[in-house]
Order: sequence, then structure tokens, then C-alpha cells
Amino acid sequence: MLKIPLLGRRRNLILLTIFYFFKPSTSDIVFQQHFYDHRQHYSDYIPIYTDGSKSDNHVGSAAVFPDFTIAETLHPFCSVYTSELYAIYLGLLKISTLNFKKAIIYTDSRSGINALRSAKHNTHPLVMQCLHLHHTLKKSKIKYCWIPGHVGIPGNEHADKAAKSANASREAFVPLMPYKPLSYLNIEYGKESGTGSQTINFIKYSLQSKVPLTVLMALYNVARNKDIQIQAREELVEYLPTKDSKYCSLNISPPDIIEHIVWETLRFSPPIIGNGRIIKSDMVLGGYNVPKETNVILHFQVASLLEEFYSDPLKFNPNRFKSASADRVKKVFAVGSWRACIGSRFASDTMFLILLKMLRNFEFSYDGGEIAMINRLHNEPEKPLFLKLKPLPE
Repeated sequence: MLKIPLLGRRRNLILLTIFYFFKPSTSDIVFQQHFYDHRQHYSDYIPIYTDGSKSDNHVGSAAVFPDFTIAETLHPFCSVYTSELYAIYLGLLKISTLNFKKAIIYTDSRSGINALRSAKHNTHPLVMQCLHLHHTLKKSKIKYCWIPGHVGIPGNEHADKAAKSANASREAFVPLMPYKPLSYLNIEYGKESGTGSQTINFIKYSLQSKVPLTVLMALYNVARNKDIQIQAREELVEYLPTKDSKYCSLNISPPDIIEHIVWETLRFSPPIIGNGRIIKSDMVLGGYNVPKETNVILHFQVASLLEEFYSDPLKFNPNRFKSASADRVKKVFAVGSWRACIGSRFASDTMFLILLKMLRNFEFSYDGGEIAMINRLHNEPEKPLFLKLKPLPE
């Protein structure tokens, strides 16, 4: 038995280790006998079997209780790792509504067990949700146990079939895929009341890269400016006639509005405050004598919001870059021919492609208040950011 201490006064997360056999060389009967012996020792604990499944166009999760089964589908882009974690989350969520004194959650996902084992160092949204639920179940003793899959343990076999045949979905915080280390984006699926159309809510957890942060803030600003969104979609239809149309930056430049949205986002909500350089000779800057070897910061986050450089600087207006004289905030990609970022073209094309496809396929809306930026080496939104996406007709 392994006890994992967590920070603060939270209860220990208890993981049971009961199998020490090498699966390829061990008979299924041995695993079954060993498991039944384990269950005799823990007969007062209610068994809950969880499993996740992923095929070409189906992702499902299931939690099997003694008297009932919960099975739900996830977005087909979700990973099998996500489906396994979500199955554990389903089990915990149901336990929270029942009066279980003792329970063991069985999973055949080693990666899921390892995520729980290293929970205090794991910021995956579903791991965090599982931890939160675990620590709210103060009146229940919950243990976790890995079991081998497909060796004839009935509960595991039932969970596997339920996950593969799941056809129900619910509104839940489920990430499409792990974006470590670039970002963690949670996605909430549900039905928009009264319309029957699907909506998707993006929840920002942490962003540590310029590209995903810039894309997120671009979508946030577009969602708050419907006129820009409509203009972008009208231009995009010419480039991408259908929602599945392909785009290749080698053959064609992106629509002007997409480029302008990116440049305006870099001005309005930049991913970093500026760039710094240690000057190699004495300089006069703004009337001040600055000696060599001084670290000088080019603070374009402030400069970009001054009327001295931009008219109406506190308004998100991509169309300002229709003018050839408008200064684009390229310094976010570093400064100077020798120090310029070699990945700037790749980063730009990535942002263009994401915005092209997202704006062509979804209508964006935002219902929250204004979100400011805070700096933690990179900038990031001061609080979780919720965006609602509604699939567009063809």
C-alpha cells in the first residue's frame, strides 16, 4: 500500500498495489485468483470499475458500480488517457451523491494511476478535478487500485464494454487532449438551451507559450467584437468555401483580416511585456545617459497602448492595420537581425491556421466581464476564461 501525502491538511490519497506479475508471461487465471483473494481482504469496500475507450470516431468512459453503470461519450479528439481519467472522475462524482462509507476504484490505466500518484505535481485539469472530489468525500474512505485489463476480471470487462458502447453525453469539464507543456485547455460540452445546438466552453487553466496565449486572446477579443467576427467570416468564406476546406500557407497568404487580428492581439493583449537587451556601448535614451552593460527593456506592452503611437489605443480594432503606416508589434518575436526568433514564421503560420479553421467552423461568444492580463514571466489572463463556441452551418 502506498500513501501519497498532499500539501496542507488534505487527506492522503491511498493507492493499492496488488499485482507484481509480468503480464505477458502470466496466465489470466493467476490474475483472476490473485484479484479474488484481494477482494476477500477488502470485502467491506464497494468495488467500482472504471475504463476508457478510444476508436476512430468514438471516445467513451464508464464507471461500473455493483447495481448500475454510468457511461458517457467524449469528443472524438479526446485521448484515451483523458477517457481513462474521466472514467475515474465519473466514479468519484457518483460516489459524492451516494452514502458509501468505503469504496475502491479499480482501473486498468497505469497512466491514470501514475497521474494520481504524482497528483501534487500534475496540473492536468481532470487530475485536479479528481483530487478535488476525493478531498470533498471526507466521510468516505476511497482507495485506488490498478488491475490488468482483458484478463477476465468481470468488473473490468463490463467497464470496457460499457465505455466502447457509451452513447450518452453530459455537460462536463473535459480537455480535448493534454497540451503539456504548452497549455492546458478544458472544454465543456453541452446543449444551448432552446436551440438544440452544441456549445463548447473553453476554460483557460495555464498557458506558457506565446502561440496558444495569443490565439486564446485573439478569440476572446473577437468574441467580444461581433462586427469583427462577421467581417472575418465573410472574408474567410472566399478562402475556405466549406468547413473542411484545406489551407496551405505556401500557396496562398491568409486573409488580411486574419493577419490583422493577430497583429492587433499582439498589440492589445501581448503574451509578454517586452524584450530586454544589455547594451554594448553608452547610449542616450529619452534624454538620459545610459552606460554600457545596462539591461534595457523595450516595454512594448505599455507603448502599444499609448495614443502617441496608436489612435484610440484602448479599442480592439484589427482594421487599423489596413493602413501601411500602422506599426505592427513584431518585437514580440525578439529584436535585431541576429537575435530575431527563427521560429517567428512558424509561429505566425500556426496562429493564422488555427484562427482560420476556428472562425470558419464556429461562432464565438463571451458572457463574462473584461479580463486583464497579469505577468508570470509570460502574460496570462487574470482568471479562467470561458468562451462559448457554436458550430456553424456549412
